[in-house]
Amino acid sequence: MAFLFDLKDLVDLMSIGTLLAYTLVAACVLVLRYQPEQPSLAYERANTLDESELTESVSNSDSQTGILPFGEDKFSIKGLFFPENSNPTHLSGFAVNICASSLGLLVFVFCVVAVQGGMETWSVVLLIFLAVLSAFITFIIWRQPESKTKLSFKVPLLPIIPVVSMFVNVYLMMQLDRGTWIRFALWMLIGKKDHF
Repeated sequence: MAFLFDLKDLVDLMSIGTLLAYTLVAACVLVLRYQPEQPSLAYERANTLDESELTESVSNSDSQTGILPFGEDKFSIKGLFFPENSNPTHLSGFAVNICASSLGLLVFVFCVVAVQGGMETWSVVLLIFLAVLSAFITFIIWRQPESKTKLSFKVPLLPIIPVVSMFVNVYLMMQLDRGTWIRFALWMLIGKKDHF
């Protein structure tokens, strides 16, 4: 790639990929700490079943579980701010997934407006609104019960550090020039063609 691009363009292209990867890691850390433990049926039964029996049992268990978390909890606004369980449930994990996705979109819009809008009045008002909305969504995530799984390392100050990391990474990505984004999109299209 160094043969095809100027060194600055190559560094910018590598920067955008690295920052995107760090943003995805921060989002995953944010989401995974609030998910309920789901012992894998395939993992539990792997030692006792043949491969054909294992494939059947996994396909049967997948067809019985739904996408939306119904059954064990009912959604309520009070439950969003004051969860009844101290352990994560499917509903609280689903709420965190929705909030984290919304937060990702808000972070993106905030950073685009911050970089492109300058110090215009409309830009400042919109940035304040987006910051307050992002803080509110972060508060909702913070109120959800965390997983009690013992890990050798856990990110401290959750959800603050992943959210700040997402903001910083996306803001730095928005600082890159338009040509870098075009090259990045082309490389992603080429990669998509090769892998799918």
